[in-house]
Amino acid sequence: MSPIDPPLYEENENDSLWSDDVSLALCFLASLAHHGDYSQEHLLQRYFQWWMNGYMSPTGLCFTPHIDIKKSIDLFGETQAAQALGFQIDIEKKLNYLSPKPTALLRLSPIAYFYSKHSFLKRLEIIKDCVKRMFGIKTSIDVFIAYIELLVNALNGFSKQELIQSIQLEQNSNDILNKFFFHLIYLISNDNNNIEQGIQLALKN
Repeated sequence: MSPIDPPLYEENENDSLWSDDVSLALCFLASLAHHGDYSQEHLLQRYFQWWMNGYMSPTGLCFTPHIDIKKSIDLFGETQAAQALGFQIDIEKKLNYLSPKPTALLRLSPIAYFYSKHSFLKRLEIIKDCVKRMFGIKTSIDVFIAYIELLVNALNGFSKQELIQSIQLEQNSNDILNKFFFHLIYLISNDNNNIEQGIQLALKN
């Protein structure tokens, strides 16, 4: 249970993971811009503003988040509070079945935008901390790294071919996050700047 739980709304059932993670990505970007660097405490405050007050929500209201997102924010808050008090908590016991959904990649995308001119090690440090706090210490960061570096390379002017060649991640069809990432790469590979064709490909998949 979170320190503060918002009121429930009937519309919760129709709430979208994509909409939630777009809002959380904007929260992350706003935190980075305001604080000037990655701050667990400041980011958590933005997440709770979204949860309680609809901060960065397209509707101005945040309906009760999807269970995966709720647990993720709960974990983030608990690890941050424990660290501030000098305690450690068993993260894995709190994540019996929580695993990152594809939308989680979007949630961490501001790392690429804000740190595109920084070193890879700086981005890696932040990715590791975010994934650990949101999904647990046993969650693989490989796809998150590949996704963030893909965005960084795009922001730094890589061509489409260079972007594809820069990928150092192996395909694993048994991993939903990995499968989603390579589906994205497939769309990029087959995009010839034809907007109509791009829309058709997106609708088919």
